[in-house]
Order: sequence, then C-alpha cells, then structure tokens
Amino acid sequence: MKDRVSNDIKAKEPLEKWESINWKLVNKRIRNLRQRIYRSTQNGQWNKVRSLMKLTIRSYSNLLLSVGRVTQENQGKRTNGIDGQTATTPAERVKLLKEMKEHTLWKAHAPQKGIHSKS
Repeated sequence: MKDRVSNDIKAKEPLEKWESINWKLVNKRIRNLRQRIYRSTQNGQWNKVRSLMKLTIRSYSNLLLSVGRVTQENQGKRTNGIDGQTATTPAERVKLLKEMKEHTLWKAHAPQKGIHSKS
C-alpha cells in the first residue's frame, strides 16, 4: 500500500526562507498522521500503528513543526540547549532545520572510537 504522505518524508526542494513555509499544510499533514495512529490504535492494528509512528518520525512536516515549536513557541526558546545554541532568527531556524534533516535517528550508527573503550 502506497502511503499518502510518502512525498512528505523528503522535501523536494531545499527550504530557503522560514517565512515561505505553508504552516496550514504542515499542521494538516501531522494531524492526519496522528488521527490515523489513533484510529489504528482503537482498532488494535499494532503493526500499522508502528509503521505510522515510524512514518511520523521521518516526516519532513514533523521536523518543521518540531523546529518551529522549539524555537518559537516553547518557554525556553531563548535559553541555550545542551549544544549551547539558540535559533532566534529565521535564518538560524533554516540552518537548524537543514542540520536536523541530515541527522537520522532511525538508522544505526557505527560507534565512535575512544568514547566507551576500556583501557
């Protein structure tokens, strides 16, 4: 079955301006995914729930919404995070979005040498 939001996983063209984001469409896509997860949960379709949750995590709209919430809506938006950075301007938000787009949590990474090695 081909999913309706598969085109959303990877953005077609790179985002240049934060102001050019269609927030109505972003919220609609995420709301649709959340409703599908809820309906699948109510029907006991746990494999579908798992697949939809993975799709939500990989979704570009979810990334946009997450970056927007952390940098604009959250109470600690002006406080440095664990990385010591804040993203207060639209250009910084676009930069953060591009960095997060390259970061893939759902893929296994090779361990770095020297971090947990015993001597």
